[in-house]
Amino acid sequence: MASGRRNLVSVVLTVFAGLVGLGLALWLFGSSQRATASPDRSAVVSVQINATDSGFTEVSLSVSISADRAFTFYAEYGPTTAYGSMCCSGLFGQAEDLPGLSLTMPGLADGTTYHVRVVATDGVNTAYSNDVVVSTHPSGPPTITSRDPIEWGAGCSCIFIIPVVNTKGYETTWHIDYGNTPTGLQAGPTGVFAAIDSDIAVWSGSAYLYFPQPVPQHVYFRMVASNAKGSSASDLYTVAVTNPPTTTAPTPPPRTPPPPPPPLPVTPQPPPATTNAEPPTATAPPVSTTTVPAATAPAACVVPNVIGKPLASARKAFITAHCRLGRVVSRAKAAPAGRVVSQGKKPGSRLANGTAIAVVVARR
Repeated sequence: MASGRRNLVSVVLTVFAGLVGLGLALWLFGSSQRATASPDRSAVVSVQINATDSGFTEVSLSVSISADRAFTFYAEYGPTTAYGSMCCSGLFGQAEDLPGLSLTMPGLADGTTYHVRVVATDGVNTAYSNDVVVSTHPSGPPTITSRDPIEWGAGCSCIFIIPVVNTKGYETTWHIDYGNTPTGLQAGPTGVFAAIDSDIAVWSGSAYLYFPQPVPQHVYFRMVASNAKGSSASDLYTVAVTNPPTTTAPTPPPRTPPPPPPPLPVTPQPPPATTNAEPPTATAPPVSTTTVPAATAPAACVVPNVIGKPLASARKAFITAHCRLGRVVSRAKAAPAGRVVSQGKKPGSRLANGTAIAVVVARR
């Protein structure tokens, strides 16, 4: 009897120990699973706005972002710290430490104050930058503040007009009014200036006035520019036409007729049989012709290399080479502001006189 009880107790203890071991194993397995599913919150994400620069319709930010793994970011902005609008999102596929990331917020209203912050997240951890308050510049109609010297191109019967316009952050259309007198001006060349979002940077381009022959001795003109905020006009300028071309053919010098030929020797002839002889026929003198020299064709545009030059120097180089400055695009480049970083035509190319050459300049 006692032996049976001992055996029963042994069985019970064995079963109990087995159950305890199974429970411990299940607990350890569950803990490991929970540890695997838990996000790694030890990774670090940080973001800071270091500096801002405002234009008429955009704001530039210099931002520092540091993350231990892949992350995304974006900017929030609005009239209050509730923000409400987003822009400028980006993605980095690995850990980065970016001390000076540049972000540009376009399409803002001019003359407006905004609260701005930048948000960065790695999918688990999210960081918010400091809030900064920025104000865009109030805009207005374009201004025509100055002009480069006006030149008469005798080879093309044209005037090089080089306006300098501040677009005030909006696309700007323009045209040239011109005439022979200060009144009664007629519409001339037209064009479009790209929007430059800065209160100091300007868009400079060349316009040409071509004239049929003969041309007037003086030409009066002005520029009119318009954007979404209004229109403005430059002062009325005049330029004297030097060495105007002419279509009058040169007068040939007077010519002295040649002396008459000596008389031929006369051989005696018998008298004619009749008295009804016809008088001798007169021979017409030879007709002379004068060749009028043909007009000289305009010189070809031989494209110069203007990369690295300031925009004003590039413009003058184009004019000297019988070309002209075409569309100017301003882009953020690792080059001194206002310098040409690329040009639309290969240096050395021979093109038609007055061909427009587009360029890209580094943004201020």
